[in-house]
Amino acid sequence: MRSCFRREGANQVDSNDRLIDWISRYSPNDDETIVRSFLRRMLFSGDEALKPVRVLFRGERVQCLQTRLMLSGASCPILLFTSHDHQLVASIANRVFELCPGGVIDRSMEFDDYLAEERITELRDRLSHGHVLAEIGAGTARHVPRARGTICGS
Repeated sequence: MRSCFRREGANQVDSNDRLIDWISRYSPNDDETIVRSFLRRMLFSGDEALKPVRVLFRGERVQCLQTRLMLSGASCPILLFTSHDHQLVASIANRVFELCPGGVIDRSMEFDDYLAEERITELRDRLSHGHVLAEIGAGTARHVPRARGTICGS
């Protein structure tokens, strides 16, 4: 099965249905526990799953579309996204691609482990060739001047 996520698709998420009912339509499994599990991964927990879809903010609608994509049964779902929400990224990312001036770092690992890995920091330094790096941590990002250049970060 092939599936696609489009940013402008957030407009598709407009219904009087409760969030859990809307998402359940796209689940190949009728088990509400599985649907709630996916919603929790996208930071919709407890009573938030009972909110009407029409009252969701744009970012929450995008999260709904991402959840629908994950539930779609696509043989290789890949979510490429950027976010300033560390908790969101840490809860769903299991593979990280970091684009640096000298190449790409590609690791299949949890986001927090990626940030803490010393070997990746060394590789990032090598691939950055003295450019400005962005230090990224739990909820913070700051630029560390090394030389003039571009920003390399995830």
